[in-house]
Amino acid sequence: MSIALMVITDAEPNVGLDTPRLDYLKRTIDSAMKHLIGNITHQFIVVDCIGNSDYWSAVCEEANASGYVARLAFKRLGFSGAIQTGWDYVAQLPADVTHVFHLEGDFVFNQDIDLSEMETVLDEVPDLAQLALLRQPWSVQEVRAGGIIQVHPDDFELVTYEYPGWACGFSYVAHKKFFTTNPCLYRRELTTRGWPEPPESEGKFGISLVQDGYHFGFWQESLDAPPVVEHIGLVRTGKGY
Repeated sequence: MSIALMVITDAEPNVGLDTPRLDYLKRTIDSAMKHLIGNITHQFIVVDCIGNSDYWSAVCEEANASGYVARLAFKRLGFSGAIQTGWDYVAQLPADVTHVFHLEGDFVFNQDIDLSEMETVLDEVPDLAQLALLRQPWSVQEVRAGGIIQVHPDDFELVTYEYPGWACGFSYVAHKKFFTTNPCLYRRELTTRGWPEPPESEGKFGISLVQDGYHFGFWQESLDAPPVVEHIGLVRTGKGY
């Protein structure tokens, strides 16, 4: 088994190289290299910035220096199209790539993440669609409540499984609230479902999974665990959500 690391970045056409998005991407790649532990055999960047040759060239330079493959969109795809472009690339990878780590290009990690442990949990719980990493509160509602889980605490549950070889088994926070494109790991087979068209494509995808009997999880050992990733994307340029 191995993992494909998929990073998604974008920029408005004709924006200069001083765009914060390029700095975000560099920080994301550096942080992933430092903190992601596991059998990552393929890593690639989906670049949604058609009409911006300077940004594309800069991303290619960063990708080559870091061992990534850069995939350029042939038109401005937006959020939904960029994800589908990445999933189309996953379909071309060898069969031994069994999982995808999904990473938007404006996140950094607060600690080391053992992806092999996350793989094990996904394999042991077939109806678990994804294991996401908790970010800091971002929306006004999340900030007021003190976190993502605290907005609707009754909708989240800590579940624990015994597992041979793990002294304390494993735990994660289970829910059916939403599928998230925040940093997460999912099985490759999930990509064969195809990503919905906008608007509200992320919500549509989550609803379809719940209707098919799946649930979602945060990779943490308690309901009040601190965030393990930080969203640094103060400047947003994406569209087509």
